Amino acid sequence: GVAHNTMVPLAARNDFRVAFNICRSERQGAIDDDGRRFIERVVPHLCRSMQLGFRLDGYRALQRAEHDVLDRLSVGVVLFDRRARVIYSNAAAASLSSDDSVLCVRNGMIAARSDLNASRFASLIRSVLSGMTAASISLPRSGDGRPITVVASSVRGRDVGRFADHHMPDAAVLLLMIDPTTRPKIPSAWIMEAYGLTQAEARVALAASSGTTIAETAEQLGLSSHTVKTHLRKVFDKTG
Repeated sequence: GVAHNTMVPLAARNDFRVAFNICRSERQGAIDDDGRRFIERVVPHLCRSMQLGFRLDGYRALQRAEHDVLDRLSVGVVLFDRRARVIYSNAAAASLSSDDSVLCVRNGMIAARSDLNASRFASLIRSVLSGMTAASISLPRSGDGRPITVVASSVRGRDVGRFADHHMPDAAVLLLMIDPTTRPKIPSAWIMEAYGLTQAEARVALAASSGTTIAETAEQLGLSSHTVKTHLRKVFDKTG
């Protein structure tokens, strides 16, 4: 039943177009001069709204990317509010507070498992909440004895806005937990894109960068030592 159509382009990108469209029937008739003038007044506001929408979507995408990057880190990252309650923790921090680790999470609070270390850990958080810029302690493991390094830092005023955007306006303490036994997990796609590596070269590069020998890398990836050496030569050439 559409007899008349008025269309105004609002935005154009490489992969799509946005337009404002008014359809009218034969009975309604075409838009008259007053209607066209009204649309001309409205269109600039619609264009600004579209551009604002694009910017907000882009900003949200950056926020999601920030969380994704934090979860890729081998360092545990925890944010506390002013009551020393956990308001954010990344994947590495969650693994460091698992059932068999030196830390535990109860009712939104994080603490060391042993009484002695729990007191030291609580004192660390309190000192930063009380105004100390940064402080650190080491927490020994029960297994191999290699300690986890814990660094606490106050959240600076200019950072509060960033955390508020993530619905964490009360962030007061940033905690970093460094486990020497945890190796960084870098997605192979990242270095493939950054250095132009093939998937096979990226797998060898990541395995070798974790400290394995050529023989160990070959066994780990199910390749021959000769193939590993060939891939490494190409990796060195491409990465410099």
